[in-house]
Amino acid sequence: THGVALYCNLLAIDDDEVVGCAYGYELFRPDGFWMILLCELGVADPSRKQGLGRDLLDAFVTSLAG
Repeated sequence: THGVALYCNLLAIDDDEVVGCAYGYELFRPDGFWMILLCELGVADPSRKQGLGRDLLDAFVTSLAG
């Protein structure tokens, strides 16, 4: 549907604590194409270097583009 923005908000939770998040939109552009806009991607310091950021990014893209 033209002109409708889809929103995606993802949380990574470990032991009832949020350790990562990603959010953004899929937007219909004036030139007739869709684009995905990632507004934020974050992972808590103790949870870094474990691939969590990549997993959040992959899930974000899949949920909007897939």
